[in-house]
Amino acid sequence: MAREIQRHPVRGTVAHVDFQVVDPNEPVVVEVPLHIIGDAVEVRHADWEVDQQLFSIEVRTRPDQIPTHIDCDITDLKVGGTIRVGGPCVAQGCRTRWRPTVSVVTSRPGRTTAPVKVAAETEITE
Repeated sequence: MAREIQRHPVRGTVAHVDFQVVDPNEPVVVEVPLHIIGDAVEVRHADWEVDQQLFSIEVRTRPDQIPTHIDCDITDLKVGGTIRVGGPCVAQGCRTRWRPTVSVVTSRPGRTTAPVKVAAETEITE
């Protein structure tokens, strides 16, 4: 299994590869990239932004079940909502080494969004 690939800084060609011998029946820990898919319609209509917190996740799985990437669907993301590692962002047959409460994607106010002002009720007595 290729553990690390070093590339030439200008040409981008492969300069060196580190390999690791693994047992095909034993689980290994690898880092898998996260791909955000879908469209958070409610977030977009409220002029908020989708903020991706994690770009890869360490998973523990057998070498023949290592996914090339993990898709994280943000279609159901709401304004002020968060998608966590324990949610739909774990591939089948994989166990993550992250806590299930770690945020993968959050929504936050956009730069052009005016801040929401909350009117405070005051009591006037004379």
